[in-house]
Amino acid sequence: MLDLFAPGGKLLSPYLLEISTALVACALVVLGADINRLMRNVLRDTNFVIRTGCFILLNAFGYGLIIIKPRQY
Repeated sequence: MLDLFAPGGKLLSPYLLEISTALVACALVVLGADINRLMRNVLRDTNFVIRTGCFILLNAFGYGLIIIKPRQY
């Protein structure tokens, strides 16, 4: 089994950073609606401006930070 998968692993190893970034981005696409729904339920009783600010912070900066943070340069 190892003889079968080792050559493929050697071919993919230079691209592991890009692959992991793509996997995190795909997971956020799949789970993003649930995360936004959870945040909306938590902030339901707060002011509209605070809700909007939290939504912008989460979507603009939070998801971007989650995608970029694991990168090691």
